Amino acid sequence: GTGPGTLAREIARNQPRLQVYGIDLSEDMIRLAREHAKREQLEERVHFEVGNVAHLPYPDHYFDLVVSTISMHHWYELEQPLRDLYRVLRPGGRLWIYDFRFIKVQNVEKALASTTFAETPLEHTLVRTGFFPFALYRRFALQKTGSSDQQQG
Repeated sequence: GTGPGTLAREIARNQPRLQVYGIDLSEDMIRLAREHAKREQLEERVHFEVGNVAHLPYPDHYFDLVVSTISMHHWYELEQPLRDLYRVLRPGGRLWIYDFRFIKVQNVEKALASTTFAETPLEHTLVRTGFFPFALYRRFALQKTGSSDQQQG
């Protein structure tokens, strides 16, 4: 759910050696994200595609890091997106999912149990941003281990 590509462009500005990719279900958001990237002269390093987290438009073992921000609560179910996120990560790659703190850790752990991430320790922490004196968000972090390509379920 890259929306207008704000985070992707921010990452590209701060890490000039990276290629950054963003997906969104909305063609309008992708069009807007591409316009922003072009205006900021980032279109060579920031790429946007219409896509769904459950069926990512990228080859296996493509990314070192995948970051999802404030979209997991929209996922119809968690298992298939987690399977596809695992698929696109390189061995040793990391997945960071940020969402609202009301997302229950137990629901994520249950979904992970039926994916290839089942043997992967789930890190989760509350995250405070801005001027709020309390955490609004939770970060879930996983690391793909080994080189196994087997998908469960």
